[in-house]
Amino acid sequence: MIDSNLVISDNTDIGIAAGTAVDTFDLGLAGYGPGNPVRLKIQITEALASAGSATLAISITSGATEGTDTITLHSLAATAYDDASLALGKTIVDIVLPDNVYRWIEITYTIGTATTTAGTAFAWLEPVA
Repeated sequence: MIDSNLVISDNTDIGIAAGTAVDTFDLGLAGYGPGNPVRLKIQITEALASAGSATLAISITSGATEGTDTITLHSLAATAYDDASLALGKTIVDIVLPDNVYRWIEITYTIGTATTTAGTAFAWLEPVA
């Protein structure tokens, strides 16, 4: 079960023309400094489909204000995908956030090369077990 307060994006549409989709999340006062470790996960909730050979890149950044990219938390280079690599239920990001996370987290999905015709992603935070 996932706490609704820790959902970053609920089924973000990444079935888009070549371009970007962006999600932002405000950690509020809990954003910076040591504390209990937190994991960020992104899972495919609708398989990606493309008529061509689309690529997907993911960038996760953090900043003191919305829209600022002070630090990069994770970067997944643009790579071509196949149905198995971005299938329904596939976890594509699973990272533990560092202590130096700022208040805002931004996830940028970039589709390149070709248009995707379907696909959604779900991103959330959870405590490290």
